[in-house]
Amino acid sequence: MISQLCIPEYIILAMLKSEKLIAQLEKRFDPAIAGSHTIAYVFNVTGDEGGIWLLQIDNGKCQFVPQKELPADPRIPCYITIDTRDLEMIVDGRMTAMTATLAGMLAIKGDMNLAMLLVPMLFESRLANCQS
Repeated sequence: MISQLCIPEYIILAMLKSEKLIAQLEKRFDPAIAGSHTIAYVFNVTGDEGGIWLLQIDNGKCQFVPQKELPADPRIPCYITIDTRDLEMIVDGRMTAMTATLAGMLAIKGDMNLAMLLVPMLFESRLANCQS
């Protein structure tokens, strides 16, 4: 799925809160920053209406794939854990991903450098204001 597509509102209304937030992150994905990277991340969104996603980035495209449980694949170099409410504050622009990390609201397990790539690619992307 190409992440630049805006999702129709009637589909978003039927989604869980974490699904809506992940959809917003996917819309924000900046392929110019991703470049030719091939990386996988796990997003574990905890709390009410949480969920787990495998984020696959490959040659300028990204896809969030829902998971039933945390993948235990040693080839996945970075796991991100955040509460639904905290992710909502980041997506809404009320907090930065860096602030959430420093405050212990966003936990990173694995390669910190890969996690830092996500900041301009998803969280603070120039595409953050895409209209749906």
